[in-house]
Amino acid sequence: MNPELLKVTGRVLAKPPLILGGNQTLNVPITTQWNLPGKRFVRPKPIPAWAVIVYEPRNERNTRNIAENFVKDLLKRLAGLGTP
Repeated sequence: MNPELLKVTGRVLAKPPLILGGNQTLNVPITTQWNLPGKRFVRPKPIPAWAVIVYEPRNERNTRNIAENFVKDLLKRLAGLGTP
């Protein structure tokens, strides 16, 4: 057994474009913040299960309201992209 770490050669792969509806493509920015106004997914699929976890003190007055508004906004944006 050699206690030294194994050294390997690696490379960074080029990011593929995101293919959208209407033969549109989007080169995903490195910042990972996607701005998709006026765009739709090619074959959107329903998201059968998901969750939102909030790490805030229970006595925070606006925590529930902020989380509910986040979910409403997320659903609105997904619907705008064609997600059922």
